[in-house]
Amino acid sequence: QITQMIIDKAAELGNSPLKIYEYVRNNVKFQGYLGSRKGSDFTLRQMHGNDTDQCSLLLALLRAANIPCRYVRGSVELTPDQVNGWLGMDDTAAAGSLLTTAGLDGVSIVNGPTVVAVRCTRVWVEAYVPYTNYRGTPNQEIGKAWIPMDPAFNQLAVTPGEDVLTAMGVNMDTFLSTYINDSINPLSPIEQLEADIQAYLDTNDPGKTVDDIRRQKTIDPLELGILPASLPYQVLSQGVPFAELEDSKRYKVRFHLYNGGTTLIDHTLNLTEIVNKRLTFEYVASTKRLLSS
Repeated sequence: QITQMIIDKAAELGNSPLKIYEYVRNNVKFQGYLGSRKGSDFTLRQMHGNDTDQCSLLLALLRAANIPCRYVRGSVELTPDQVNGWLGMDDTAAAGSLLTTAGLDGVSIVNGPTVVAVRCTRVWVEAYVPYTNYRGTPNQEIGKAWIPMDPAFNQLAVTPGEDVLTAMGVNMDTFLSTYINDSINPLSPIEQLEADIQAYLDTNDPGKTVDDIRRQKTIDPLELGILPASLPYQVLSQGVPFAELEDSKRYKVRFHLYNGGTTLIDHTLNLTEIVNKRLTFEYVASTKRLLSS
């Protein structure tokens, strides 16, 4: 999806592969899920996405700047510091488990009781960009090469949150049981818990809000002034590069309306085609004969 918004953003970044890469890497936050849910356009609008959707955004921006590029998928190995810094976690084993739950093939490599590495499946981008001879004439282009870029792999600066649940004496089993038995509660469980926390703060620490005590994770920006020549982690294996994401990796929505054995509507769309859009079904109503008595 190379929308006008993406074309404008590429132009704003000077159609520079370095600035485009740094923009996505330093601003779009990672979310853990498999395949493409958002596509390039909605990832740019929301500034959140997994590795596949962030790569789709990076490819769209690069292609809007007339820079050849392609997807690559492979298996990689991360050190404990890398995986914890990337996901903003303190427990490497939990980080590996999170990647497994997200469908990203997370596997913890252990040495005795210690997790020494985490392996997972990743998608990244290769762009065909010029390189220069820094030992010769400054900025003299001497050729082009395929350079790997992983915009969805960054390191997070973490500000620890404040544990008020212990001070409140909250037992989560009791909390959930009470919530479930309250059939008229209009709030979700998270909303109710936040309301309870805010009430506690109002009494015990006036002026402080729930947002003030949240665990905060912000991207630690990387500005090298030059595109990295390699990926920041160890690549164990990789497949053949591909220009377009496989259809099997795209989330879809199927609209199936039928009456007995008669199918009236059976239409499937990629989720990226309708995300953030209003969907309307238009039909001709059946006629009915009015009987008078």
